Amino acid sequence: MLFRRLIPIAALLVVSISGCSSRGAVPAPTAQGVSEFVQPDAIGSWLYACAPKSNACDAFKVSGTKLTYAKTITTLMSIPEGGVATVAGNWYQTEQAAADIQIFASHSTGPTGPIGTLADANARPLDVAIDASAKLVAVSDVFAGSGGPGDLAIYKNGASTPASRLTFTIAGGSVAGFGAAIDHSGDCFWSINDLHNIIGDIVEFKKCAGKGTIVASTAKFDAMGGLTFDKSGNLFYVDQFKGVMKCAGIKNCKLLKGGLNSPAYIRFDSGWKHLWLTDNGAGTIIALNPATGAAESTTPAHTGPYSGLSLAPGPLY
Repeated sequence: MLFRRLIPIAALLVVSISGCSSRGAVPAPTAQGVSEFVQPDAIGSWLYACAPKSNACDAFKVSGTKLTYAKTITTLMSIPEGGVATVAGNWYQTEQAAADIQIFASHSTGPTGPIGTLADANARPLDVAIDASAKLVAVSDVFAGSGGPGDLAIYKNGASTPASRLTFTIAGGSVAGFGAAIDHSGDCFWSINDLHNIIGDIVEFKKCAGKGTIVASTAKFDAMGGLTFDKSGNLFYVDQFKGVMKCAGIKNCKLLKGGLNSPAYIRFDSGWKHLWLTDNGAGTIIALNPATGAAESTTPAHTGPYSGLSLAPGPLY
């Protein structure tokens, strides 16, 4: 079971290392926070789900928990994985092979762009998180430094290159990054997998700086996936074997939804009403009730199987 669930990610890493391309970095929008109060009706309501093996992301129109396929985006996609969108609908999408994060703008007719790029030189970005001001961006790198241990790249105030790179060392371990999240206090959370000891952890970095502290772990022979926070500051994360976990704050984490095939990433929609999940193994997108864990809709992949997903506009907290 372990290898079946980890093979999809491992396969992507092989491709990303051998097929890396280099593109010049386009400066990100100079004031990312200025446009963060666009009226939602000017953006529409979108879910972007990315299929790494197809080098494409699909755009779905969202109405409650109903998804309607609209279009497939292939512009500059190079092994897309996790992504996130701001309250203004600016969609940040990682590209493993290109070692960058593309920024698209969401409109009522769908996404346009890219309108900017964050460079992540010599790394393999797998997920991205943005704070409420949209001036702090954290990027989880599965590998960094030309194949070295993963790190969490921190971008500040609209810069297109990292201000710092956060690392976490496990004795006798080999760290590979997976998910990224920033909580309401401006602290960074990073889900990692120890490829040597075969265990997953979530690491907290206060104010997205300094040394990290482990706040949650999986069982042996298990793996972490994506993570996010609700409007009350409760942590939700993917245990790739158990399912979706819900915590009280960042403690007392319990299973919210099990019976999944190979869950990957989770995101809340703009109203915090639904927790959306990609189940990579089943090739589906699921809308969960964050209080009960009940599946409120299940949508089959159009291009898939999907890995990362983004909801635009994203939630404002």
